[in-house]
Amino acid sequence: MTFLEHYGEMYKRYGASADLTGIKPPFAAQITVTDRADGGVFYATNIGGETKIAPYDYRDRTVAISTTWETLEAMLRGEKDPVRAFLSGEVDAEGNVDHALALVKALKKKKPKGTAKKAEGQPETERQT
Repeated sequence: MTFLEHYGEMYKRYGASADLTGIKPPFAAQITVTDRADGGVFYATNIGGETKIAPYDYRDRTVAISTTWETLEAMLRGEKDPVRAFLSGEVDAEGNVDHALALVKALKKKKPKGTAKKAEGQPETERQT
């Protein structure tokens, strides 16, 4: 799988309905995926109250994150604690680390279909945008 194919799958599962407006602006995260075969760079921003996620380099970032697809997806699925991943060296973050944690938290709000755990007393629904 190429970087853009992998990015596209992750974007569909987590980013398409992401709302980063709860992260205090200016917020701009550059995520570098370090996998050899399908690594690359994408960004997520909340600037002017607008959420944008795209497969490009972002120079005026508030945080730079480096990790693998596997670790990123495990954090987004809630299977890996972002703080532990950072402390173990699976994730590197430079800049505003609070923004890195807020990004993972915001993206985790929408779980991929088939893996969401239904909260007690809550119907299973997907957020529509």
